[in-house]
Amino acid sequence: MEFDVKICKMITGEEIIGNITKFEDGVLYIKKPLAIGINHQEGKLVFVPYMPYTSAVEEVLLPSSSLLHEPLAPVESLVNDYLEATEQKVKIFVPGKNIVRPVQ
Repeated sequence: MEFDVKICKMITGEEIIGNITKFEDGVLYIKKPLAIGINHQEGKLVFVPYMPYTSAVEEVLLPSSSLLHEPLAPVESLVNDYLEATEQKVKIFVPGKNIVRPVQ
């Protein structure tokens, strides 16, 4: 499977990372979507399943009208962390690199 991992910023403020499989008729298809959050106590990013209480955990369809802007490529370390997280199928995953750093 070819990977085109991107981050989507929703108009609601949510950030979703996933494998973009296609963009067709104003709809973005995202396989294995994960929401990106921040653990403020530790200053680290966390991945959590996007809408885990639905049957749409393998793929979601997002209308382009729900996006703040076009999907963007994450840094390479975040792509690697995403691929590791989706292989492990964990409920919450803390990426290995400390990408979020406190302002000094």
